[in-house]
Amino acid sequence: MRRLYEETLGLAGLADVCPLGRFSLAVGPSASPLSGVLTFAGAGGSIRAVTFAIGRGQMANWRARLVHSGTRVVGRAWQFDEEHLCFVDDADFDLALVEVAEDKAWYGTGASDAILGFRGVEVAAGPTGELESLFAAINVVPARLEKPLARFEFARDGGRFALDVLRSDDTPAQPDGTGQPPQRLSFEVTDLAALDHLRRRLGAAGFVVAPIVGRSAGFHVRLRSLRDLEIGFLVNDRLAP
Repeated sequence: MRRLYEETLGLAGLADVCPLGRFSLAVGPSASPLSGVLTFAGAGGSIRAVTFAIGRGQMANWRARLVHSGTRVVGRAWQFDEEHLCFVDDADFDLALVEVAEDKAWYGTGASDAILGFRGVEVAAGPTGELESLFAAINVVPARLEKPLARFEFARDGGRFALDVLRSDDTPAQPDGTGQPPQRLSFEVTDLAALDHLRRRLGAAGFVVAPIVGRSAGFHVRLRSLRDLEIGFLVNDRLAP
């Protein structure tokens, strides 16, 4: 499964020590404000889909690349007024690409057609509102509503990516044994001071924070009501030796 992510999509594998021998991927160049980390580490089922950001005018090239690699392209879809190119990985997990208005500096030393980071992550909300409570603790509120999705936007250095919370009685979390969805979504923060600030706020709100194994500066919160979904926060240390 890693071949699609690392070879076709060009995402860098990371050396996080993951449970069950799974893996982490750096999503986006280090310079991009849309960058973050996606971890496949267990039997998570609350992350239903991931949408990656690409630069303007790159959709046709990416479609050709996916078809050439043998990736199953599902088609086009529209969500929050954005066109999505939808496809699936080898385990039938839903992925998509969306064009965004980018700053050329976001690419750093990478290619101009590289994936820039996250555009959106769709999460099936649990019955307790645990995820929304986490957002409230760090002062993130819904930016838009397009039923059954509520969009929360995370801003950093002039860029935004979204976490879409799905609430629908007709669309539960993925059943056990369906595909191999990612279990942890990690947001990158600017420095240790920002990381400590988030740790204090989440601790004060009653969340239990735990270090991300293999990271010099990072922690995660495990949401039990969402099939152990983990939301992580880390300082970008992927260039460290």
